[in-house]
Amino acid sequence: MTPAAVPQFIDSYTILSVSPSAPRSEVFKAWKQLALSLHPEKNLSRDTKERFQQLRDAYDAIKTARARKHHDALRDQYLAAS
Repeated sequence: MTPAAVPQFIDSYTILSVSPSAPRSEVFKAWKQLALSLHPEKNLSRDTKERFQQLRDAYDAIKTARARKHHDALRDQYLAAS
């Protein structure tokens, strides 16, 4: 029997280079700065679309209080299991 695949946890704070205690304004500022540099229309690197999508997903995961609470709970579980 093969073990069930454990989904990989992606830490939005790491992707956005912000602290887990960063206020929403700092999270938004970090996202905006990275989004401008990674936008597919401005950055022609081969993996730009993938990196930009990852950035959008990271921001979406912590942009609201409710989403952030959910992300933080998953993050805590992941860190406890590591």
